[in-house]
Amino acid sequence: MDKKELYIAAFFLFFLNLNLLNAQDKLISTELIQSYTTSDIQNFVDANGIPSSYINMNYPVDAYKVIYKTTNYDGSSKQVSGVVFVPIDGQQSFPLLSYQHGSISKREDVPSRMNLESTIGLIFATEGYTTCMPDYIGLGNSSGLHPYHHARTEANSVIDLILATREMNESISSMNLNDELYLSGYSQGGHATMAAHKLIEEEYAEQISVNASVPMAGAYDMSGVQSAVITEDNTYTTPAYLPYVLFSYDMVYDLYADVSDVLVSPYDTTLPTLFNGNYSLSEISAEMPAIPNQILKPAVLNDFRTDDNHFLRVALRDNDLYDWTPQAKMHLLYCGGDHTVVPENSIIAYNKFLENGAEDVTIANVNDALNHSECALYAIFSSKIWFNVLRYTNSVEQISKSSDAFFVYPNPINENSVLAINDNSIRSFTYQIISSGGQVILEKKVVKTNAYLNFVNTNLPSGVYFLKITSDSGQVYLQKLLKM
Repeated sequence: MDKKELYIAAFFLFFLNLNLLNAQDKLISTELIQSYTTSDIQNFVDANGIPSSYINMNYPVDAYKVIYKTTNYDGSSKQVSGVVFVPIDGQQSFPLLSYQHGSISKREDVPSRMNLESTIGLIFATEGYTTCMPDYIGLGNSSGLHPYHHARTEANSVIDLILATREMNESISSMNLNDELYLSGYSQGGHATMAAHKLIEEEYAEQISVNASVPMAGAYDMSGVQSAVITEDNTYTTPAYLPYVLFSYDMVYDLYADVSDVLVSPYDTTLPTLFNGNYSLSEISAEMPAIPNQILKPAVLNDFRTDDNHFLRVALRDNDLYDWTPQAKMHLLYCGGDHTVVPENSIIAYNKFLENGAEDVTIANVNDALNHSECALYAIFSSKIWFNVLRYTNSVEQISKSSDAFFVYPNPINENSVLAINDNSIRSFTYQIISSGGQVILEKKVVKTNAYLNFVNTNLPSGVYFLKITSDSGQVYLQKLLKM
């Protein structure tokens, strides 16, 4: 190797090492802000009206406020905040789950300030997931306007907190992370989850591997079906979403010279002052017409409706998240009665993923009647069950499928429930009743004498369970059970 080749090799080695250092240099500070016993967690969820029968309170939890570095929309470094919930158990390691919160405009109403949504992190942690929750840029400890529904900065905030949490694992003795990583989030958090999953697989594959993600009720088709919020003359649950997107995208993409070029009076002067981090979205919405597009100048609205290359539609298109091919498992959740983030967002994404060749993407309508706010709790508990099944049984594909060979009726189960055995070739099998946290509650070997078996342990508390059946030929079946 001559001198020139040696210099080139040294140059590339330097930058390789620099990138490796930067990848491990996200954490700025940690602060233990709360410790919870399992009794504390029980009291907390009861006080907030959360059904504790669906939660396995297995571990005490420590909550840490975290300050870390991420990259802003302009490429600059930004200090941001988040929270990490750590399950405490000296005997085993835990996976990392990153949960992304929904739409927030009030700077202090964030997970690191232990808002109500941070309860999700607490619940996942007590079930055995080290759970990190980013506040995002412009919220929590971060100044300036939050770049709302900007995919790249959402993803940066998520990924850099994951890296910072792994740095924490090196210095906090009570933490014991394994290599598993799960992603989830609801509403804007669904969009952020999708953005993070996409960016990890496209640019961080050598550093981070996603086991599975559950994006819930996210606006993945911003420029398409979700843009009906702008084009249609209909009332909307949270009209403040429109100026939030408009002001954020102007900050990122420089859409207009002056806000009065796009908004009618008085909204061109009143609305910008409300996005200073001191007002909630409901407070801002109260200062707007119920039909969001009435804040726009008629010419701007007409151009948006008719011009596929309108400046706002181009910016929205840059934040669409449905045209790629997830490699890791993904389970999309939505509710059919959601008129805020319409179900077509999830359906379009799912169909496009399949068209692109994705092999491990599934989708579920959690409830056909629930609206956006009502859907959240049910979707989150559904995601928790899905993750638990994935971790403990490795049979996600069969989670919502009734086997032709076995069928439980009635379900929700009671003392009269029976297991029907429809396959005459099955002579013996083992069945297990498993809690949603993965604990085997009952296991029994059965030699079939007739087509029906009364099997239910009537002492089971209310909750969600799984029936796992292993036939004498080694085939495994899984069915979800409910006990009311």
